[in-house]
Amino acid sequence: MNGMILMAFTLSAPFQEGARSVDGEAFLHPISPSYTLSRGFVMAPEADPSWRLAAPPRFTDIDDDEAQQDRGTFWSLGPRIGFLKARDADRGTWLGGAQLRLHLSPAIALEGAISAHQDRFADGDAIVTFYPVEVSALLYPLPPLGFVGIYGTAGVGWYYSRVDYKGSLSANDDETTSTFAAHLGVGAEIGLGTATSLNADIRYVFLEPDFDALEDEKFDLIQFTAGLNFRL
Repeated sequence: MNGMILMAFTLSAPFQEGARSVDGEAFLHPISPSYTLSRGFVMAPEADPSWRLAAPPRFTDIDDDEAQQDRGTFWSLGPRIGFLKARDADRGTWLGGAQLRLHLSPAIALEGAISAHQDRFADGDAIVTFYPVEVSALLYPLPPLGFVGIYGTAGVGWYYSRVDYKGSLSANDDETTSTFAAHLGVGAEIGLGTATSLNADIRYVFLEPDFDALEDEKFDLIQFTAGLNFRL
């Protein structure tokens, strides 16, 4: 019963479009301070045509003076983990690394990431270790859904890789190579507070390294990644 009363109060609470406070409570979006969050409703002030573009939704109750100082770009940094499966790999594998994000506007961000993972091919006779350095653009096309922001991503990575041969492939010399690979994906970012968020995404990577003894193997992969972002 209390929950129903609270819901009715929430839906019927009076507010003016574009207002920065409702019943004395002001909630501003720290990434885009032009946003206000009023009991679960994201409102944009009048005369702000960019209100339809949203960034990762993290909210705080700072006042207007602080909000004006928060309109610029900002950085976030944190660890990332993931799981991926190359097309012809013997099995999937885990990855670990770090990511750095630069939010340029409520709708656009850049991401740089470095990680490492190891794959096995040819029934384990080829062990390939990858060290990708990736740069991605993130686009947040929709207003926040509560505390969740949806984004699309595209970018390119530089993959330094080393392959160690053994068993049936031991006659081949071990190799190192580097190659570029594009990627596309979608993801979501969940606000955990005023300065912390969690993101998760899925990406397809168009990877084709050049290994002499593995020229028939397919290396393009599907990658699931999760990251924890701490605002700097």
